Amino acid sequence: MGEGTKRNDLNLRMLDLASFFVGIAEEGGENRGRIIEMFQRVHGLPMGQSYCLDFIQYIANETAKAHGGVAASVKTESVLHYWDNISSSHKRIFPAPGLVVCWKFDGTRGHCGIVKDASNPSHIVTIEANTKEPGV
Repeated sequence: MGEGTKRNDLNLRMLDLASFFVGIAEEGGENRGRIIEMFQRVHGLPMGQSYCLDFIQYIANETAKAHGGVAASVKTESVLHYWDNISSSHKRIFPAPGLVVCWKFDGTRGHCGIVKDASNPSHIVTIEANTKEPGV
């Protein structure tokens, strides 16, 4: 199996694991809860911070541990810092299921998720954490 095939397989396994957490909600305050704090422990940084990237990195780390891969990671809670410092070999122009998607807002804020469906080029479906909608 080639490197691209292995990476694609791990990305789809990331999507499977991310799907398990759909519906998890914050408990006991903003950016709080037993499961959310499990995501936040990825970096050992203070609890209560935004956790969309912590969720992604938790999913990537757990998938890599379970399936013998290597998670592409940058130790940060900043989506923009993550994007700027992730290896260019892990960046793609077109979304595909299991890949991480990053958004940039106002030049200073970011958000990320995992692509669930990209069959319609003008509308992708994602699994995200730390959104205003209930659940991951």
